[in-house]
Amino acid sequence: MRELAAKLQLKTPSTLVLPAFLTLAQPDLAAAVGEAVQAGAGEIRVLPLFFFSGRHVQEDVPRLIAEAQAAHPGVQLTLLEAAGRHADFLGFVALAAGLDPT
Repeated sequence: MRELAAKLQLKTPSTLVLPAFLTLAQPDLAAAVGEAVQAGAGEIRVLPLFFFSGRHVQEDVPRLIAEAQAAHPGVQLTLLEAAGRHADFLGFVALAAGLDPT
């Protein structure tokens, strides 16, 4: 996850890209949002990198976003669709599996 965030940061140098974790690693979402706010972010978009919309996507992440929004009312936090719900996710999986996605 850290490597992915670092590579994305290199591709988008004008946008701050920070990883956040729900369990077993740091920073958690609150800390990552705090770091972004400290860096001057006025808008933060959170992209949950989950393939399926289970409890984390449906309950945990929205709750954490609401808590972060309450802690930083002057910042716009937007929760994006989970990666697995992206319109071309099936195409990505097909490409990753070496299949023709068409």
